[in-house]
This record gives sequence, C-alpha cells and structure tokens, in this order.
Amino acid sequence: MPDSVGVASLLPRYWLEDELLDAEVRLQISLPAANFVQPDLSGAQDREYRISEVQLVSEDRGRLAPLTSFAGTPYWAELNLLSNMSALPQPLRVGAWSGLDQAINELAALGPTLYVVTGPITADDDRDTNTKGNGIGFFKAVSDGENVATFLFDVGLPPHTHFCAQLSRLETVESAVSLTLFPGIESRQGRELISLLGCGNR
Repeated sequence: MPDSVGVASLLPRYWLEDELLDAEVRLQISLPAANFVQPDLSGAQDREYRISEVQLVSEDRGRLAPLTSFAGTPYWAELNLLSNMSALPQPLRVGAWSGLDQAINELAALGPTLYVVTGPITADDDRDTNTKGNGIGFFKAVSDGENVATFLFDVGLPPHTHFCAQLSRLETVESAVSLTLFPGIESRQGRELISLLGCGNR
C-alpha cells in the first residue's frame, strides 16, 4: 500500500531516505542517525551467545593428566583442551590433584615412562567408591609398565589434603568406573611405584 508505513520503515536507514515521510520528519531522523556509533561489545559477558564462540573459564577447569601427547595432529591444542580438561573443583585442583601431578612429573623427569589413566567417577548406589559427600569423584591410575598406583579423589576434598592419603586399591577404582585398567600388568598394586611417587610410608 503506497501510504502505509511498515516495521522496516522504523529501522535506521543510512543509505536511503524514507520517501513516505515528510521532508521535515526525514530531516529530524537523519540528524541523530549521522552521529550513531555502534558500541564495542567484544568484551561483554554475553559474547559467546552473540557470536557462537565457546569461551572456557580456566579457573573452573583442570587437566586430568599431567603428561599428554597427541603427536601427529596439527590440532594438538584444541584436542588437549577438549579431551584432557575437566571441571575439577578448585580446592581439589590446587590441592591433592596438583600434588599428585607434580609427583608424576618429577618421577617422569628421572627417566621412566609413565602411563596415566584418569577420569571422573559418577555416583551409583550399587558401587563402593569410598567417596564422601555427593558420591562423585575422580580417579587417577599411574603405571610404569610393571606396577600400578591408584588414587581416588572425592570432589569435596579440602585443598590441604595430601594426595598420598587418597591411595586406593585398583580393584576399587575398576569397580567404580566399570573398566579394567592396565589389563596386561601382572602386579596389581606396586609398592615400589607408590614409594617413588613419595608415598612410601602409606
């Protein structure tokens, strides 16, 4: 209809004046439009909603395994971020979990190859995970190819807890995650490896 004004006519037009409006009204609209400045929202909190970009808060995430190798892929950084990072509670991440990671790194620096299998433990009433609180935790199993040392961490651990206090039996962890870890290794729990990790008196 030639005399009607639609919704599109209410939007600012910088490239063409609206012919349906009087000249005086067009002048009033065009003056402030010339000074229109688009705000810089690149640092706004809702940025990921507006540009479909996932942003991870590093304070809420920690590495499941301290030693990772994804050789042969140009996407190492992305793969490490997506497969090795987990939502570890900060007291656990900066406490016992970090202590065990440091012990593993120090032992690996001495020369032996270490294998780490790690992950979350979900709550299940039929499984005995020896966790407290909400029944959810994380496990870490370390092997030198002959011996295994397993650790079980409750999500509610305070930061001052020593990782050696979280030593667990391999069978307990395997039952909690319904997996057989290191099936080819004869020795199920190696005292020598536990001692090398700094838990000799446990």
